[in-house]
Amino acid sequence: MKEVKDANDHGGETAARERTGRHIRRTGLLAMMPAAELADLIGAIYDAGMLPRMWPEVLERIAAVLGGMRADLWVGHPDGHVRAVDFIGIEPAFRMSYEQHFGRLDPVFWPVTMLSQGTILTDAVVPRARLERSEFYQDWVRPQNVHSIAVVNFMRTNTVSGVLGVPRAVNGRPLDDADLQTLGLLAPHLRRAVQMQMRLDAVAARERITSAALDVLSHAILIVDARGHPLFVNRAAYRLIERADGLSTHAGLLCASTARLTQKLHALIARVAAASGMTRGGAIALTRPSGGRALHALVARLPNESGWPFVTECAHAALILIGDHEREAVSSEDMLSKLYGLTPAEARIVGRLGRGESLAAVADSLGVVTSTARTHLHHAFAKTATQRQSDLARLVEQAAVLAGGHEDVNARY
Repeated sequence: MKEVKDANDHGGETAARERTGRHIRRTGLLAMMPAAELADLIGAIYDAGMLPRMWPEVLERIAAVLGGMRADLWVGHPDGHVRAVDFIGIEPAFRMSYEQHFGRLDPVFWPVTMLSQGTILTDAVVPRARLERSEFYQDWVRPQNVHSIAVVNFMRTNTVSGVLGVPRAVNGRPLDDADLQTLGLLAPHLRRAVQMQMRLDAVAARERITSAALDVLSHAILIVDARGHPLFVNRAAYRLIERADGLSTHAGLLCASTARLTQKLHALIARVAAASGMTRGGAIALTRPSGGRALHALVARLPNESGWPFVTECAHAALILIGDHEREAVSSEDMLSKLYGLTPAEARIVGRLGRGESLAAVADSLGVVTSTARTHLHHAFAKTATQRQSDLARLVEQAAVLAGGHEDVNARY
């Protein structure tokens, strides 16, 4: 680990030397902090990696340990362009001016973002007299009452750089050797905490993408545990539960329209979700109090065993797929119009033909002669690049699958 020590504390001379981690641990922080306090600070760093909202509090603690006025954390691409929005710890006005202008003039923080992992620098890399005459110092550093700074590049890859800076106030105590050793000791923990946060963010992003993809589908999709407690519902399932016409919830569990059907539904879910069960899937018809067509629910097992004991959430889960054919009949025609530019008449004819009705029956139900319906059909063939009614039937089926995801649903289950 390279260290550049503050020239102001050593007769104007900049000293740099290599130290091993063992030497740092023996002579540095342990002489400053009790072991329990050190362990608690390191634990808090990892807590912030899991809960990013804790970073400001953790940075305040780091600043207090190092005698700084604050601690600035930055993570970004090591391309030499420091975006101030990535900082935690700097006042908004100074953050904005840093991004717009002063970041390009910073002789310490900006260069260290591109240096190797473990590098520690202070403002001693620049002669003090030259630093104080600079625009950067006079117009950005001095108004914040900053006297000096120590920074460490705690993470450096081809795509990510992470830097912690600890500025000191004019009336603050000077940087000493133990402070630089403390930065070196905390650096690997900061790196692992940020890496953990990045991985959790990636998992969350994939979850959002998956949820958005399932929301596009018109079929109701639910993931439930073995007791029938919903772990996830897509938008179509939310609307279905909200209508409470064949499927609802009570006390946090899925319910059918009758107690008997609810018991059968829960029994099917339990059999399918059981880790040692032989039942891989099943189906159940859910009657609707409104008198509409029954909901047909398909239930399939989702194996997700964990190697860790006591990790039970989602360990035994089931997927439930429900198609609401009455709603799909209308929405698929709307989707065909949006996808292929069909007129309402063309969409109605294509939708009914796709569901197996004859052209004569469709024309009669729409109150037009068969020749008019055939003209609409030929226009639909041209717009959809199809030639047979069987091709149109497949388009109707595909449109029905996608139709449910284009209505806004603000509330989620």
